[in-house]
Amino acid sequence: PYTTLFRSEKPPAFEIATPLVDDSTEEAATTLQRHFRAHLARRTALANLATLASLLNAQQSAFVPPTSLVFQPYNGSTPKLAYSPTNATFLAHEDFLVGLLTKVDAVQSGGDKVVKTARKDLVHQIERELKRLDELKDGEWEKLGAGEPEKSADKDVEMTEGEFDFTEKSVLSC
Repeated sequence: PYTTLFRSEKPPAFEIATPLVDDSTEEAATTLQRHFRAHLARRTALANLATLASLLNAQQSAFVPPTSLVFQPYNGSTPKLAYSPTNATFLAHEDFLVGLLTKVDAVQSGGDKVVKTARKDLVHQIERELKRLDELKDGEWEKLGAGEPEKSADKDVEMTEGEFDFTEKSVLSC
């Protein structure tokens, strides 16, 4: 019995069988790889969107709108905020949101409906916050009584084509 354990003979060599690869096996492997890559791309995209959503939530909770806003001198167009320390937090928040939209847009969906839906939802959240900022700005503009440009009552205002003067004097003269 001991002699068989300590023999110096080499163990028999085993041949490793090479698997038979036919077209169906190759096709199955390709399909599996494609599905795994799609799953990995979805998981990565959703993780990126979740990170961006948490940045949005953190920024929204930290943002405290200023008690008042300072505007640039009125030039007949949409009122613009002045670049002042008073407006710094407001402008920084608005800039953050626009930058975040760019980052969300960079997340590739690869045609995945789940990723498209998640990205669209996040874009809507950001757009709602931007709309809220616009409403704050418009409300502050109206509070300042700056909603209408100053016009002299006894001077006629030159109208450009397509505009109509709805003052009482012009309506009665028609």
